[in-house]
Amino acid sequence: MLFAAAIAIPGTAQPVPDAIKTVLTDELRGTNTPGAAIAVVRDGNLVAVDAAGVANVESSTLVTAQTLFHVGSLTKLMTAAALLDYARSGKVDLQKPIGSYLTGLSPALARVTLHELLSQSSGLADSAPATGPQAESALAAYARTLGEKDFIAAPGRVFSYSNSGYSVAGAVLESVAKKPYADAMADLFARAGMRDATFRPTMAMSHPLAVGHVVEDGRAKVVRPFSNDTRFWPAGYAYASITDLGHLLLFLLTDPASPLPMMTTRNVPIHSNVIPGASYGYGLFVRDVGGTLVAEHGGTMPGLSCETRLVPSGKSGVIVCANRDNARFRRTLDAAVESFGVVASNTPPATADIPLTARDLAVLPGSYSNRWTIDIERRGEQLFLKQNGTEAEIRKTAENRFQVNPRPGITQEFAIMTRDDGTPELLQMFVWAFKRVSGAGSTPAPPH
Repeated sequence: MLFAAAIAIPGTAQPVPDAIKTVLTDELRGTNTPGAAIAVVRDGNLVAVDAAGVANVESSTLVTAQTLFHVGSLTKLMTAAALLDYARSGKVDLQKPIGSYLTGLSPALARVTLHELLSQSSGLADSAPATGPQAESALAAYARTLGEKDFIAAPGRVFSYSNSGYSVAGAVLESVAKKPYADAMADLFARAGMRDATFRPTMAMSHPLAVGHVVEDGRAKVVRPFSNDTRFWPAGYAYASITDLGHLLLFLLTDPASPLPMMTTRNVPIHSNVIPGASYGYGLFVRDVGGTLVAEHGGTMPGLSCETRLVPSGKSGVIVCANRDNARFRRTLDAAVESFGVVASNTPPATADIPLTARDLAVLPGSYSNRWTIDIERRGEQLFLKQNGTEAEIRKTAENRFQVNPRPGITQEFAIMTRDDGTPELLQMFVWAFKRVSGAGSTPAPPH
């Protein structure tokens, strides 16, 4: 698989370094991904944009620097950036209840703040439909359907990733901007130099467009239909080319009015080993790597994947987009960050098992629910965790901290958050908190 010639960018002199290109090419082949594109910002300059492979295996149309990708949850950092710009200018207060800005909300939702929505601590359960309403009015209408039943925890209690939370944030932006969400975001796109970025599928279709693929029987196949749900545009539905995304990185890393310093505030800790030692800022995961702050986020849509990492202190960053389901290209991101002088690692610190206590055996069994259900079962003096058709024995590593190995070589860590009486309230695993819905001491999430 050959790369297109590096795109010439005014004021820069370097193509994507061979070390990064070699890793990306290897990952493309190893994952049977039809096509990908990469943008690199180093020392405050957009140094290169490269593309490889095809946008659609049926048409064999090449991926170029102008090919639009559905970027998934990278949209969240865009929504956050737009709202933080409004906060900087005094048009919204991040700590003020959102009912002040958007009418018709349930009392439970109206009391939530933009800080809680953008930092993924709203307490709203997650939802990720691939298709849904097409009318743009559905965004605000969806926010008005959410009530106490949609909360898995009290706002501010815990980090729990929620697409619904970012949908509500987008509805607030729409209300404050007094124009449709897509038009409010167009203001940010213009500031960042994202010429072709859009939320509207009919606009995206007027540009070169990458379609999603899944691999079946060793061959990449086109995903149909294309995903669209206007209720969730602010959480994951932006279209952008790699050139657009390179300019977004450049804007965030170098513009004097960039919201990036606020976006990389360590707002809420994450108690799992998905990104070791990470917290969530606003629209970005944030962690220290060798003493250097690294911010990152990924995004997936059916058959499409995008990932970014930024090193704000070095005004450097990288974005990779690919048109294959769950092609995360982590080795390529590691290689890029290492080229910025930061040794990246997702390896969690070693842990030693400690015995389960009689209380653990008595109180942990039950069901915990969010985007799916996790069950903990007791068998004699052992506990087992069941989810998505898998089962694994639970090992304890610290007080209220546990691990399971659902498959060889895969370690998943989770934490239990308790009420004042010591009974389990929440299970935090991956990037979600799961509400205890059955078992001794289970109660509904308290109102805010």
